Amino acid sequence: MTLDPKEIFADLINFREEIGAEEAHVDITLKPFRFVVYNFLGGTVFHFMPCQTVRGTLPTRLHRTSHKPDGLTPCRHCIRAWNAQFPDNQVNEQNFDLERIFSQLQYDPHMWDGVDIDKIKEVNDEKFMPGCYLLYRPVRNMKFHFMKCSDVRYDEKIGWIRAYRFTNNISGKFELFDNTTQSLKPCPKCLAEWNNGEGWNGYNEASEDQQKVITNNFDIREFFTLSRGRQELVELYKLMDDNKVWFGADIGNEYPSNWGEISNMYRVANGYRCEQCGVDLSEATDLAIVHHVNGSHPEVGPDNMKVLCVWCHAKQPHHGKSVKIDRDQYDRLMRLWREQGIKRPD
Repeated sequence: MTLDPKEIFADLINFREEIGAEEAHVDITLKPFRFVVYNFLGGTVFHFMPCQTVRGTLPTRLHRTSHKPDGLTPCRHCIRAWNAQFPDNQVNEQNFDLERIFSQLQYDPHMWDGVDIDKIKEVNDEKFMPGCYLLYRPVRNMKFHFMKCSDVRYDEKIGWIRAYRFTNNISGKFELFDNTTQSLKPCPKCLAEWNNGEGWNGYNEASEDQQKVITNNFDIREFFTLSRGRQELVELYKLMDDNKVWFGADIGNEYPSNWGEISNMYRVANGYRCEQCGVDLSEATDLAIVHHVNGSHPEVGPDNMKVLCVWCHAKQPHHGKSVKIDRDQYDRLMRLWREQGIKRPD
């Protein structure tokens, strides 16, 4: 749809003419198109024209705002296109003035043709910074990651990366699986491994008490302002892209509504036998658990499911603190191991 600003302001113009008002500036210079766009999943530039980069990016990956995005520089393709289209109003990257662009912008109803503006989300919220994203597991008392630290690399290796979420909300409030929010602290591994092991803000040289202060005072906005364009941030984005982990990718990581039926059928199909230690649990079916290999509960299928005894299940990555077995379960499992000649797994 093309908007004609002369029609939008026609009533106002006619009214001023009717009352013989002094000539005044009436803005018919593209108010409906007063915005810039940027790729909120990455990048260091913003666009004020539909350049080749914008046209090659999915609209759903773009955000638009009427203000200059913090920390981003104007796109050089846009600058070249602008200077070619408006040679009397040349702009350059060093002294770029967005307000001057908006005030001098000549009306061109076809400027944004070919770009689905309706699919570009408008964001003017200070909680968001363009191209800045954090990785976290949406469960209580965890931490957020700002780089691909050793913990994240390990979780990627074992497939648990699918249980994570990405966010470009830098308020420090993170949405959990139960739809509540919680303030999380930065990962100590990220703080220590940042900048090729030099650490963030003197973290590695600090005492234990000083490290707590650095952790508690970590300012996400300040971090991204100082770190934009760093390779570590690019690696985190690549991890997200490679593993197809997007914002809230698993829709809360909820189990299918008929998970009880699915898990029971899978245990029956596997004869209630632990796929790790081999113990037969057909006489103690409550000790057989169906485990999600990559931590993503909605992904149901043989490639992401294992029947495990309660002991082997508790030994899975990240299960040690959250999954416990009681004394009765342990004693019954020990008896079955002895009867079947199985040595207790480490």
